[in-house]
Amino acid sequence: MLLLRRTPATPPLNRGNHLDPPVRHVTTPAYLQRHGIPKSPGELTNHEAIIYTRGGGQSWTFRKGAAEVPVVLQGRLKVTQAEGLREAVNHDMGLAVALEWVFSPELKSGKVVDILQDWALPPTNLSAVYPTGRLASTKARAFVSFVAGIMGGLDSAPPPRERVQEGAARHTPRVLSGR
Repeated sequence: MLLLRRTPATPPLNRGNHLDPPVRHVTTPAYLQRHGIPKSPGELTNHEAIIYTRGGGQSWTFRKGAAEVPVVLQGRLKVTQAEGLREAVNHDMGLAVALEWVFSPELKSGKVVDILQDWALPPTNLSAVYPTGRLASTKARAFVSFVAGIMGGLDSAPPPRERVQEGAARHTPRVLSGR
């Protein structure tokens, strides 16, 4: 058994490894050529956004130093899957907010560019919860390691082993959190 969820595990179970993949503001050079390059988060409201409803929706708070700028992105297209987000961005339909690994190949090739690089977004958290000790599945551990490898930066230390009193829950999360 393995459960993935986008929020951090609740204390006191939050004893796993941590991962901080960056969140990027992405679009294609062709889109920017037609619509201009936004210089600040406030300018994003003048652009067509592709809203990833499972990835934070349309309301975001951008941070730069001590400044915080809340923005509600505008867009005609809302998607529920990362594949739809990738396709829409790659077809010059607008800009998007996404975890870096979602667009890693396109960012490396230059097909997609990161805009507003000096502004940060709040972290995105991913928790993997699975049984510990003898109940832990080798496949579950391998899958979590695979996902961590794709997202990069996971601590190499295994999750702590702990004694579980009879009748207590036997699940310990590994927390993968990102910005």
